[in-house]
Amino acid sequence: IMFDGTHFSQYKKVMSPAQALNITTIPKKMLVIGGGCVGLEIGSIYAALGCTIDLAEQSNQILPNVDEDLIKPLTDQLSSRFNRLLLQTTVTNFTESEKHVKVEMETPVGKESHSYDYVVLAIGHKAQSDELGLENTLVELDNTGFIKTDLQQRTNDLNIFAVGDITNSKMHAHTAIRQGRIAAEVIAGHPSAFDIRAIPNIIYTNPQIAWCGLTEKEAIKQNIPVTIKKYPWKHSTKAIILGVTDGLTKILASKEDGRIIGAGITGAGAEDLISEWVLAVEMGALAEDIELCLHGHPTLSEACGKVW
Repeated sequence: IMFDGTHFSQYKKVMSPAQALNITTIPKKMLVIGGGCVGLEIGSIYAALGCTIDLAEQSNQILPNVDEDLIKPLTDQLSSRFNRLLLQTTVTNFTESEKHVKVEMETPVGKESHSYDYVVLAIGHKAQSDELGLENTLVELDNTGFIKTDLQQRTNDLNIFAVGDITNSKMHAHTAIRQGRIAAEVIAGHPSAFDIRAIPNIIYTNPQIAWCGLTEKEAIKQNIPVTIKKYPWKHSTKAIILGVTDGLTKILASKEDGRIIGAGITGAGAEDLISEWVLAVEMGALAEDIELCLHGHPTLSEACGKVW
């Protein structure tokens, strides 16, 4: 199901993540459908506020596209913070009453039925391109309704540029901002293109997860030989001081030339720590380059220099 805010408009208690942020009272029990970044963030917010959270995800893990070792600390934490973490589970039907939503689902152990105060659908986005008048232009859409662009953010109509979520790029504010800058520079006659090697992806949960470049899953899928190194934070003095020893820093380097092509971090401050690895991937740094950089002690960032 791709939720765009209209498919379930007949319901008052089945809503999008944006609508869930406007609830005026803390519900007693909520179901979040979708174990991606938005579903996990919404679930974590309401769990912290005292709401009983069930989360249903069709895959066999939360964050299906992220490497399993990076999500393990978060999975372990959510297993205790959430009432139930339902993997390999499909929601099949909603029945709304005045006070509750009855939800039918299929789990690995069979069919179940539960009632919730609210249900939040965090299972994808649909392009809102059908009311832009694009039929009057040469702009082309892909088969999911997103606008096609080149590396300069041009559409097939050379006088029209597109940036942000409508282009089906990584749906991050920082990606959209860079695309907007590129479009402005091209329009002004300057040479510019979206040639980013490493887009930082950040999940604002506790612990945070961040990654950039190639993941181990992608390397296997693309048959790219890589050397993988990991530094568990249980060996980090600063992590011990902060009580965040379940963290992990993981690096992927090309077996062909030793250059860093991907990195992932799970743990406190991952949103900031990933920046060093974004720079390393963009510059084509060798693993040894980061190892030889002197990092302060005790800091979480010194894990960067100890991975190798």
